[in-house]
Amino acid sequence: MTALLIAAGFAAATIAFMLLARAARLAPASAANARTIFKELPAFSPGEVHSHLGCAISYDPVRNCLAIWDKAGGPRLVDPSGVSAWNAGAALGLFSKANARKPFFSVAVISPAERAAWRDRMQAVFGGEKETKA
Repeated sequence: MTALLIAAGFAAATIAFMLLARAARLAPASAANARTIFKELPAFSPGEVHSHLGCAISYDPVRNCLAIWDKAGGPRLVDPSGVSAWNAGAALGLFSKANARKPFFSVAVISPAERAAWRDRMQAVFGGEKETKA
């Protein structure tokens, strides 16, 4: 009986640890921090990096691809075939379905000049036909 209680306690502690580790995923603290992490992604050389409130996006001009980092999914490369729509309004948004109302990734952009530059980058990666109005 004691061994059963010890095993149950161990299982409960393991599950609690896994849940805490998942909830405590790191988010980018700054663009410099995000650039360091993006450099570790395979086949990605971060060019421009934009970070705001725990989300970051980076563009690799050599390979013409994007990487994103948010608390929910961590840092990862974006597969262009998985993006059916995007926008570059007050926030950069990537949508997984053409009729989706909520993007799977979004990061606010403060400056209109940055907004225009990111629109050009996203158009190069995903194509203008996938652009949607904000």
